[in-house]
Amino acid sequence: MDESPSRALLIWRELKRGHVPADLVLFALAAFAIAWAIARACVQSMTGDEAESLELWVLRPLPGHWAPAANNHVLNSMLMRLFTVMFGLSTLTVRAPALIGAAVYIGVALWFCRMISPDGGLRIALFLCLVYNPFLFDFYVAARGYGMAVALLLWAIAIPAWAFLGLMHNRPRSLIKAYRWSSALIALSFVANFSFAFVDIATLLALMAWAWLNARERRWRVMAAAIWPGLVITLLLPSWTLLHWPSGQLYVGTRSLAETFRSVAQYSVFELSPWLVNPSAHQFLLHFRSWLIPLTCAIALILAIVLIAKRARLDNPHSLWLGRLATLIAAVVGVSILAHWIAYRLFGLLMPQGRLALWLAPMITLLIGVIAAMPPPARVAAALRRGLVIMMFATACWFTLCLRLTYFKEWNYQAEVNKAYDVVACYNHTRGVRDVEVGWWYHAAMNFYRILSGRENFRPFTSSADHHPVDRQLYVLNGATEGAFIQSQGLIVVYHGATTDIVVAARPEIASAAKNECYIPPPL
Repeated sequence: MDESPSRALLIWRELKRGHVPADLVLFALAAFAIAWAIARACVQSMTGDEAESLELWVLRPLPGHWAPAANNHVLNSMLMRLFTVMFGLSTLTVRAPALIGAAVYIGVALWFCRMISPDGGLRIALFLCLVYNPFLFDFYVAARGYGMAVALLLWAIAIPAWAFLGLMHNRPRSLIKAYRWSSALIALSFVANFSFAFVDIATLLALMAWAWLNARERRWRVMAAAIWPGLVITLLLPSWTLLHWPSGQLYVGTRSLAETFRSVAQYSVFELSPWLVNPSAHQFLLHFRSWLIPLTCAIALILAIVLIAKRARLDNPHSLWLGRLATLIAAVVGVSILAHWIAYRLFGLLMPQGRLALWLAPMITLLIGVIAAMPPPARVAAALRRGLVIMMFATACWFTLCLRLTYFKEWNYQAEVNKAYDVVACYNHTRGVRDVEVGWWYHAAMNFYRILSGRENFRPFTSSADHHPVDRQLYVLNGATEGAFIQSQGLIVVYHGATTDIVVAARPEIASAAKNECYIPPPL
């Protein structure tokens, strides 16, 4: 009886300080993010890249997940095969590896936010920026290896950082074990997506440098721990794939570093949800889109320069740890970008763009969060810090207003393939239609739904990028680019996507005979 008032008083004091509400908000935001990712995995139409990976590397009887191809993300393909064999084929099992990557990423984001700062407001702003970025959120769901690679990379940084933080606070933690885990995670990040090679290597080198400078009495053991687990994993998993890698696979990217950063910024603010923002507010907010992220980065850069120039107070273990963590992250970003630039100049290897540069979003966000968490040494730094936190909240709000449920930015033109397949399946059941031509935009995804359903007796869907055959009963085409073909063949559009240009066009005799059952009027 005597303990209850004291516990209640303790909780009340924590509530007044804001610690408990901030953590509760963080956990609630994390739970919602996972739930939203699962909902998207169930609702969203399968995309061509996902379906092609499934068909080529997973569903075949031989172990196709070792195939040396840019579309094959080895770790993702392996896990896709595992889940589809164990639980059957569905959109959820195909995307289960990506969802696991989402949970892993959200977990490490939560851990980093709590390690970096005790400030509840900063924790929430940083967590929202790390997790709710729509660019990143797409790859929590899409059955590709990018999201998992990012998640494993951040864990590879977080575990040694946590170990060093404990040592600096005189709470002994094994650097040997931390670096073993980090090495394994970096290797798995590379197996999840080969395009992360430069950033993975840069992270490993930066972590080794951190250990070399701060673990002098056992540096060689730490160096060994940082190398051998990753080496073993690389030999066991992707080595055969890498040794048999054909030329001509790496053709996506950009020749401009400015475009690398521009693509990450543009993808991160695409696009406000019309379900969350009314038309008037939407038009008003669009004026801020182009400078929201650049301004946040500019304030963070100026604050970093002020912190260095004013010799920011690193007189306590946590501040010193923040300074070293910021240096590590900045080094990883800088070395990775430099390596990409050198590879382009020497070998013509295009620099990353869009999803190939996905790792830049969390790394720069994390760096900004660390800079904001450092104690300001002067009034100007304190003012800049307040401005930076305000901009982080503004960015976090923008990201939250970009939540989407039914499409990926990268593949938004395929958002309604599942609905188009329902129309085509209806014609198969009601009119016995078996011959269907599908434009290359939608061919792989339509094949996925044919395999998933198993209730239709279609002949294999044909697809031609140049000249479509004229003897098919139904066509699934892009209405915006292939309207001339539809008109020349006298086809009747029986389905038009509400938000995309996908159309199902039928021969007049088939369309009129089944109009009542399968026809869907075009959107207004």
